[in-house]
Amino acid sequence: MGFITTSKKSDFLLVPPVPLEDGVRDDLFMRGGFHLDKVVELNANNTTASVNIAKINGSVEILRIAGIVTNAATLSNCTDVYLEFWNGSEGVAITKSPGATLSGLVLNSYVAKTASAASALSVINASTGGIVEPATGGRTFFPFAITQKGGADTFIRMTYTTTDAPINAHIEWHITWRPQNGGFVSPPV
Repeated sequence: MGFITTSKKSDFLLVPPVPLEDGVRDDLFMRGGFHLDKVVELNANNTTASVNIAKINGSVEILRIAGIVTNAATLSNCTDVYLEFWNGSEGVAITKSPGATLSGLVLNSYVAKTASAASALSVINASTGGIVEPATGGRTFFPFAITQKGGADTFIRMTYTTTDAPINAHIEWHITWRPQNGGFVSPPV
């Protein structure tokens, strides 16, 4: 990986995206962080379920987390959708629970963390269109720091409830992150 070194603050890195392993891309030149893409399958049958989106290793700053519906074959009932930090024994809210409703979303609909953990995911249904913007002129996405629980597999996961029997949908999540003291984000195992 090559870097352009400069002493001027106004300069930026021009590094072409370099594919790494398992969906991680080097996007430092584009978004100020590394990028992980992960498609998750929603397939619960009339219940509440959780699916891991990313594994946290050490400490990282999450700059952006957003998802696109890439398959909405059966997505008529998907409620209480939220993100949490899961350390194997307990969850910590990343977004509000009870959470957002994804029922009836169509292909290319959008979900994102745009506010504090006290707020639900923002949702744009592609059947009607829409925008997501900050309430007070700040950033569209809401960054946060996260640290792995020592000795435990630690994940960012999505939890949802459905009465579909079964639900059949995919969401492609995009996470932009920066390492803190050697930490990193990887695909869940």
